[in-house]
Amino acid sequence: MMRLKYVLKSQADVVVFLQLSSHSTSGKYNRDDIQLLESLGVKIKFIPRYRDTKLECFYSLMMEKFRILSLTEYSRVLFMDSDMMPLCNLDYLFELSESPDSGYKENIVLGWMGEPAHGGFFLLMRQDD
Repeated sequence: MMRLKYVLKSQADVVVFLQLSSHSTSGKYNRDDIQLLESLGVKIKFIPRYRDTKLECFYSLMMEKFRILSLTEYSRVLFMDSDMMPLCNLDYLFELSESPDSGYKENIVLGWMGEPAHGGFFLLMRQDD
């Protein structure tokens, strides 16, 4: 099978964080789904599920997105929610953020009247000392 990152000719690794819902009755992942992701070259990180359904709410699920901070082996991480579908290669975002002439500024969060920040698509950059 063709590796996922080669479909759009990306140089980036693809890492997926998976978490079972606390409402799941099976308590396990579908083996075929895991094998498919692995065959596509996707790196899988499993997140522990919530023990209580009351804890699994919008706010706690939003905080789970920051597990990408554990990806310390990368200097740049582009987070995309599962409902985001890139239609082109997004490597240019990594290249632009590396360039001092890019116009990117440190610690900028884009927002608008409806939302103070976009939680479904954002780029984190590690600043080395």
